Amino acid sequence: AHDPLRDRTILAASTHEGEDGPILDAFAAARAGLPPLRLILAPRHPQRADDVAGLVRARGLPLARRSAGAEEAPEGGVLLADTLGEMPRWYAAAGICIIGGSFRDHGGHTPWEPAARACALLHGPHTANFAEAFAALQGAGGAMPITADDMAPHILRLAADADLARRMGHAARQLLIARAGDPAALVSRLDELA
Repeated sequence: AHDPLRDRTILAASTHEGEDGPILDAFAAARAGLPPLRLILAPRHPQRADDVAGLVRARGLPLARRSAGAEEAPEGGVLLADTLGEMPRWYAAAGICIIGGSFRDHGGHTPWEPAARACALLHGPHTANFAEAFAALQGAGGAMPITADDMAPHILRLAADADLARRMGHAARQLLIARAGDPAALVSRLDELA
């Protein structure tokens, strides 16, 4: 069962200050090539949400906020996921996941949660916290290293080629299963911890 909405939804997960602007610029550029694209932007620290909302508005992108009750990103726009404890929902809603903390020197956040939900993974150069995991995911074809500069074409390519994105997501999930067994129990446990 393919979900065209999920195929065209990108999640920027656990972003840090300084990452949102480049991600929004890349999204805006990719959206020019594929207008129905949607972005879910989940800052690592929800208290930054007003600042991030300002960045979205400054770029003229449609904006909805989870804290105001929005359920999904507007077409061609951004859902600001400015609540805590709902990351599982956003991983499930997006076929492509940009891993925050990897475009500034924060060492990156875990790739395993989005991998468990078969997201295609894009990450920046700073992955020291999970270097071995990212290397393995890259080797398996589940993750792709990108930079702020070439983010837009990578987003566009994956959003325009849903089969490629789904193959990447499947490869990421298969690697997790090979390492940890079926992630269903793990995912529910991670969700409880979130």
